[in-house]
Amino acid sequence: MTKKRTIIVLGIFVALLPFLGFPREAREILSVLAGLSIAVIAFLLKRRIEQVAMSARNETFAQNGAYTEKTENIPDGPINK
Repeated sequence: MTKKRTIIVLGIFVALLPFLGFPREAREILSVLAGLSIAVIAFLLKRRIEQVAMSARNETFAQNGAYTEKTENIPDGPINK
C-alpha cells in the first residue's frame, strides 16, 4: 500500500473510530496510534517529495550548465586593460 493510500485509510479509520464500539481506553490508544502513524507517514512523504524536487533542480542545473562563456576571444579594449 502506498503512503498516500495509507494516510487516507488511517484518516477514515480515525473518523469511524468513535462509532466502532471500542471501549474508551482502547479507542484513545487507537486514536493516538493512528494519529502518530499519520504524522510519521506524512513526514516521510514530505521528505521524499523534497528529495525528488532537489534532484529535479540539480538535473536542470546540470543540463543548463552546457553554456560556457569564452573569454579568450575577447579583444583588449579600454575596459580590459
